[in-house]
Amino acid sequence: MDKNYYYLISQLPSLQYGEKAPYTPDEFLEQCKEMLSKSDYDGLKYCTLDIDVLDGAPLTQWDFINTWVARERTMRYALSHLRSVNLKRDDDEEQLEAPHESPRTEAGAHVAFAMGDPLEAEIYLDKNRWENIESIQGHDNFGINVIFAHVLKLKLMQRRLSFIPDEGLAEYKALYASILQGAGKV
Repeated sequence: MDKNYYYLISQLPSLQYGEKAPYTPDEFLEQCKEMLSKSDYDGLKYCTLDIDVLDGAPLTQWDFINTWVARERTMRYALSHLRSVNLKRDDDEEQLEAPHESPRTEAGAHVAFAMGDPLEAEIYLDKNRWENIESIQGHDNFGINVIFAHVLKLKLMQRRLSFIPDEGLAEYKALYASILQGAGKV
């Protein structure tokens, strides 16, 4: 039977994308360390936006985590494919075996890729992630999925507040120019 975390979850504030979080993800994780079972606490390492962790993630005992990882991989593979097509490069073999877990997630990647403004595209992708989190959380109001969702939302909120438009655009242009140089287009 799944464990319920009534005390911890009843204290959680409501989170809204684009607002400042009431605490950092690390502060929340520290609070969770004392209140979650060891197994559930170990699952928090998969509540990440870090592609290196997600790409190496095996199937876990939590449907929430498995779905989150699959949808994030779907989005990232779709973006990678679109970039390859745009640069007229062949997809690598790994790309050909890309997961297609969620058509909605894949469609979101297509919309973001078509946007002319990189900042708008990143915000759109993060809003898409937020919606994915809410859709896979389920209806158990006091189960571990609520905590997994809370951690991911805190990380998205922190990421959103770290966007600095002028610096981000300059970095994007420099990165894109280096990609084009590598492709022999410049």
